[in-house]
Amino acid sequence: MNNKIIPPLDNRVEIIFEFTGEFAVNGLSNFEEIILTIGSEVYSTTANPTDLYHTDNTTLTLDIGDSTELLSGLYIPKVVGYNSTYDDGYGLTGSFNNLLESPISVYR
Repeated sequence: MNNKIIPPLDNRVEIIFEFTGEFAVNGLSNFEEIILTIGSEVYSTTANPTDLYHTDNTTLTLDIGDSTELLSGLYIPKVVGYNSTYDDGYGLTGSFNNLLESPISVYR
């Protein structure tokens, strides 16, 4: 598990989700758009598909090592999924060792 961003390298951060209930079968594919906010930067699976994407129904990948302007530090990402049912957004929690609260580290 990598939760470190070291500009200008292109290392990726992966957030792993476990879904139950209505989302169990399709996971991240239930959402037409997923938005991740980290610090002052916002990434979208539709507006920034090379920076934020899901490789399967449980893994959301953030690939901003070669483009981020974030300063060194620890950042807690906010992840929200949108679809026709949840047009106001549905907060997603994932795991870096089972907790989304684990920070993403940026080193410069």
